[in-house]
Amino acid sequence: MALKIKTPIQMRFSDVDSFSHVSNVAQQVYFDLGKTDLFRELWLRCGELDLL
Repeated sequence: MALKIKTPIQMRFSDVDSFSHVSNVAQQVYFDLGKTDLFRELWLRCGELDLL
């Protein structure tokens, strides 16, 4: 069974161009945010990370 993590991301005005296309830099930032949430969830499930 796959682990599904949803990360709410609010797009900023500076993330898109005049044609409403998301820039490559913004896509990488979105990926990094999702990756961070995934690792946080995995560590919490394993009990190895105690968040404040």
